[in-house]
Amino acid sequence: MNNPTAHKFIWRLKWLKKSFFPLLAAVIFDFSKQPWRYILDYPVLPASARYLKSEYYLRKYFKYQDQGDSIFVDFHGLKFKIEKKFVSTPEQLNCLLVEYFDIIYASEVSFPIPGVMPEGPYEKDPVKLEPGDVVIDGGANFGYFSFFAANKIGPGGKVYAFEPISYLGESLESNKAQNKNGNIITSCRYALGNSQDDLEFSFSFENIGSASASFKGSEKIKVSQTTIDDFVQKNSLDKVSFIKMDIEGMERDALGGAFSTIKRFKPKLAICTYHYKEDRELLTQIIKGIRPDYNFAYSDMKLFAR
Repeated sequence: MNNPTAHKFIWRLKWLKKSFFPLLAAVIFDFSKQPWRYILDYPVLPASARYLKSEYYLRKYFKYQDQGDSIFVDFHGLKFKIEKKFVSTPEQLNCLLVEYFDIIYASEVSFPIPGVMPEGPYEKDPVKLEPGDVVIDGGANFGYFSFFAANKIGPGGKVYAFEPISYLGESLESNKAQNKNGNIITSCRYALGNSQDDLEFSFSFENIGSASASFKGSEKIKVSQTTIDDFVQKNSLDKVSFIKMDIEGMERDALGGAFSTIKRFKPKLAICTYHYKEDRELLTQIIKGIRPDYNFAYSDMKLFAR
C-alpha cells in the first residue's frame, strides 16, 4: 500500500486502539493533569504542524519565558535555562517537549497516553529509581533525566551525568543550582564505551546535541571516552544502583565497559534499544553474559533489567 492518506488513516486507527483505554481513564480520573491540547493534536496534525506549535505548547502547559539570549522552562519543578541558539527552531523546541513526555510526564499522571511518548520513560516496574540510589546517566544531554533522578533518589543519592558534548555539559552544570537536589549531580565530560581514548563524534544541533561515534551528524568534534568500570574504580564507588543509557548506538560498547560494575553491584538497567534493529536481542545477550540471573522487561524502544 503506497497511498499516504491510507497510511495516515491506518496509523490513526492503530493509535486510537492503543490509546483508547488510557484516554478514557485519563478523562475520568486524571483530567486536570493531562496536556490535552497536545494530546488531541498528536493524531490529527502532521509533525511539521505540531513543531510550529512547540512554543505554544510550552507556554500553555509550563512556565516558559523568553529571556532574550536564552529561554527558561519550568517542567513542573524541573527547571532549565538554555541558550536560545541551541533551541532556535521549532524542531529544537519540540525536542524539549519530547524529553518532557518521555522522562517526566509518565511519572506525573496516573494514566499516561502511550502515543505521545515517542520513546517512553526510563522506569518500568520493578526497574525504578529509589531513595539513596547511585545513578549513572549515560547520555545526559541537558540533564533532563539527571535532574528527574535527583528528585526521586533524594539527598542521600548520587547522579553521575555523562555527557561529552561541552555545551550540553556546561548547560547541565549551570542548571544545578536552581533544581532541587542539583548538588548531588556530578557532571562527567566523557563518552561511555569499552576503552579509554579519544573519539571523533558526529553530532546534530538540530536534534539538541544527539551525538556519538556511530551517529551521522553534520558536525564533528573530538571527545574523551572512558569505561564505567574505570570510572567506578578511580572514584572508589562502593555502590551503583541504576544505569541509564541513551548513547546513540554505543550502548553495546558501554555495556562491555561495565562488565565488572554490573557483575559486582547488579544495578537496575534502562537501556535504549532502537538505534539498531538487532539491539534488543544483542544487548540482552551481553547482559546475560555478565549476569545470567538478570530478569528482563521491554518497551517498544527500551530494555529494562534487574
